[in-house]
Amino acid sequence: MRKDCLITDEQAKAAIELFDKGHGYAATATKLDVHKPTLKLLHDRWLVRGTISVMEPHQPRRIPAETKIATAKRYLDGEHKVVLAQELGLASSRTVVDWAKKYRDECDSLKWPHLEQK
Repeated sequence: MRKDCLITDEQAKAAIELFDKGHGYAATATKLDVHKPTLKLLHDRWLVRGTISVMEPHQPRRIPAETKIATAKRYLDGEHKVVLAQELGLASSRTVVDWAKKYRDECDSLKWPHLEQK
């Protein structure tokens, strides 16, 4: 785990074992006496990346704006954020939610207007 994480490697490993057994992040946080929002982020990464790779650092990469827009539209049309994140090999489904928010809030005026005209 990164040095700035709010949980230890041992807590993260214990949490992942509980996720594998079917426990949700809230029950796991209570059982391990860990801050729920911290485990929610770990649980999200576990859903997207799986048990083995969640403990490994994710290598960031550039994703074209066209792909971000298409993914944001699919999410806003009802596709599940975890499935979309898995398709793109993202570290977390939170990225999909962030793209959708940006698309919804800014597409018409600021960041991606030139791509909408295609």
